[in-house]
Amino acid sequence: MNVRQLSYFMEVYRQGSIAGAARALIISPQGVSKTILSLEEELSVELFIRKGRKLIPTQDAIALTRHAQNLLDEYEAISQKKFLTHSVYKHLHIACSYDVLSYLPWEFYRDFMEAYPEIILRLEEFPDREVLSHMDKNMVELGMITGPLDSRKYHMVHLFTNGFCLLIHKNHPLAEKSTITLKDLSKERLAIKGMGQLASKSQASDYATNHAVPAFTAIEVSDYRIIHELAEQNLLIGVTMDYLLLESPPKNCVIRPFPGDTGKKPIYLVSRKDINLSREAVCFQEYMVDWLKKFQTKEQTL
Repeated sequence: MNVRQLSYFMEVYRQGSIAGAARALIISPQGVSKTILSLEEELSVELFIRKGRKLIPTQDAIALTRHAQNLLDEYEAISQKKFLTHSVYKHLHIACSYDVLSYLPWEFYRDFMEAYPEIILRLEEFPDREVLSHMDKNMVELGMITGPLDSRKYHMVHLFTNGFCLLIHKNHPLAEKSTITLKDLSKERLAIKGMGQLASKSQASDYATNHAVPAFTAIEVSDYRIIHELAEQNLLIGVTMDYLLLESPPKNCVIRPFPGDTGKKPIYLVSRKDINLSREAVCFQEYMVDWLKKFQTKEQTL
C-alpha cells in the first residue's frame, strides 16, 4: 500500500466516479481504475459498487476513509517538513444541525482554542438528514443534532435542550391568549423551519395526529430570521426557538410556548458506535460537555 493508492481512493470517494477523480487528479481514468483495483486486491475487500455512472462506496470503503485521510495528512506534514517549523495542526470536522451553533457563546470557541490550539474546528451546518448522512458516510466523526436517535447505532451525549415557541404579532387575535393550543393553530398559517429538520417533522406529526390533517398549513423556510420577519409583519405566526429571541425579542410580537408534546428540542453530540473516535474528537467531546455544564450552571445563577 502506498500514498498514491490512498490518494486516488479518497478522490474517487469524494467524486463518486472514476472519471471525476481522473479529472481532479489530471490523469487517465484507466490509471485511476487500475490503482483502485490494486488497492482492493491488497486489502482483499470491495471498495466500490458501480450503479450506472456512479460508484457507491461499500461499508469497507466508508470505514477506510478516516484512516486513509489521517495517513495522508501525516504524510503531508512529514514530506513538507511542517513538524520542523511549527506545530502540526489537526482538523476536526463536525456536522451540526441548523442554528445549534447560535446557542454557543463566543467564549466557548475562545476557551477551546486556548485549551487545544493544535485542533482546528470545522463546524458546518446542514439539515438534520444531511448531518446523519455525513456521519454514516464517515465524512465526520461527530454530529450535533436533535434526538433521540437509534441508540443501537449512535452514541449520544446530551448537550442542552431548548424550547420551541410561537412568535405572534401583537395585532393578531391569538396574541391576547396566554396559552395557545394546537386547536387554536388549526386554521392559522405558520412559518416553520424546513422539513429537513427532524424536530420540524415531529411537530408536523404531532399536529396531524391531533387534528387528522396531513401537515401544518405553513410556509417552510431555512432561516429563522425570515420566520421572525414574517411574524413581525403580521403575515403569519412564526415557529421559532426560545434562545434565538433572548438577546433581541421583536418589539411588535408576543412570545408563547409551542403547544403539544413536541415543544422541546434536545440537542446531542452524536458519534457512531462502530468507529473509534480520534484523539481530537474525544478531546472536543469531553471539553464541550464539561464547558456546557459550567456555562449552564452560571446561567441558572444569573
